Amino acid sequence: GSKFLYGSGITALDRSHVTGLKSLGKHFLRLTKELRSLKLPSSVEDVGSEFLNESGVTALDLSHVTGLKSLGEDFLRLTKELRSLKLPSSVEDVGSSFLRGS
Repeated sequence: GSKFLYGSGITALDRSHVTGLKSLGKHFLRLTKELRSLKLPSSVEDVGSEFLNESGVTALDLSHVTGLKSLGEDFLRLTKELRSLKLPSSVEDVGSSFLRGS
């Protein structure tokens, strides 16, 4: 849903075992400045706006999320520690402000 773990102090999240997860809501993990590790299931197709916006993630590998088609607006915006990003070739739509300020 919307604002999942918004602003929390979480450092790692592994959802790779969650089968059938198709969509990540708006503000998913936004302002999670301590977050360093994230694993998502391959079933995700859509990432809502402001995904990991202003998070502490340094590397994100979504290449295994082969059904991923859409990245919402402000995807990883202001994620200043980000050094590596891998996306699958299945991505068709990227929202505005993709990686802005990162």
